[in-house]
Amino acid sequence: MDYDPRVPKPNIADRVVELRALLRAANRAYYVDNTPIMSDAEFDRRLAELAELEGKHPELDDPESPTHRVGGEPIEGFSTIVHARPMLSIDNSYDAGAVREWYERVVRGLDDGVARGRGDGASLFGGADATTAPPRLCCDPKIDGLALSLRYEDGRLVHAVTRGDGVKGDDVTHAARVIRAIPMLLERAERESPEERARTSRSVHALAGASGSLVPRVLE
Repeated sequence: MDYDPRVPKPNIADRVVELRALLRAANRAYYVDNTPIMSDAEFDRRLAELAELEGKHPELDDPESPTHRVGGEPIEGFSTIVHARPMLSIDNSYDAGAVREWYERVVRGLDDGVARGRGDGASLFGGADATTAPPRLCCDPKIDGLALSLRYEDGRLVHAVTRGDGVKGDDVTHAARVIRAIPMLLERAERESPEERARTSRSVHALAGASGSLVPRVLE
């Protein structure tokens, strides 16, 4: 991290303002203009630095800070729809040690929850009285794509909405209707949940088959 407790407080406040401006510009370039200005790794590093500074100096926190957002602002020209429940994102890490700490924290949480549920205080995964081996992880590649919230009424698709800023997003129902994997009508047994979350993506081969005018813009 770039945070240094020896740096005078005014410089910290200036750094917070600088990071917010950089991250907002990067968010707009990525989500709205489709012209990224920094790598994902650099964005995540700067976001983590900002989160650390805000955590150490809560008086500098701001509800509009990029640390409280999970995507970009809705795009001008699209109708905006508020999500039925916040559409959040997942955490990431480029450090094996941080992943290990996360795993150990999850195991401790599971252990404590099971012990409370049984009421005997015995450890399930750790300690001399452990009765079960720690859980294994199942991993798979994360496919980059566009996250969508699919809203159904009486089993029929009525809205497909992008993540946007996590609270509201763009109505892209017209585009979602041409994606064959998205059901337009749900079976009666599937209608308990009026809102589903999905991720759309295209293979490199499918992208290569797009029109000649589109490919250069996408790969730019």
